[in-house]
Amino acid sequence: MENCQQFAIWPTPPVVLSDNEWVDSNLNKTERAWAAMAHFSGIFFPVLGPLVIFAFGMKSRFVRFHSIHALIGTLLLNVFLFVLGALSIAISVYGLYRNWQDGFENFSWWTVILKSAATWAIFALIGLANTVLNISQGIVAYRGEVPAGFTTRLVGRLLEKRSGFSPLESA
Repeated sequence: MENCQQFAIWPTPPVVLSDNEWVDSNLNKTERAWAAMAHFSGIFFPVLGPLVIFAFGMKSRFVRFHSIHALIGTLLLNVFLFVLGALSIAISVYGLYRNWQDGFENFSWWTVILKSAATWAIFALIGLANTVLNISQGIVAYRGEVPAGFTTRLVGRLLEKRSGFSPLESA
């Protein structure tokens, strides 16, 4: 287990507050700031920010955990946005093809404008939700905690498979 823990990203020993909240009393302010920056950088540089902090930032396991957490959250969001965008384009192309077959007799610019506005509004709301989520997770990281949620469990499972150590196991 000692060899596995050297590759672990979570600092040992963590102090358990509850099933989903962790705090490590050994963290210094610099580690917490780097971990928060991993999440904040995801707002302005979605994939590049957390990746750069993971590769070139502080080598603390806490910072690396949060940078992987921010990176996976960003990648999941980008996959979701790609699927949503592809679906929107497919629906638009199908509608255009259907209107082309009808000789554009029932074509209306208002439907195109309304569909485009609705799509952009959805993208804007998702972007706003991503910004709020990154800020809240950055605040949690700065407090020295691990946020509860799907991405945290996913990162924990990935680390457990890779190194045999999970940040989610009890101390």
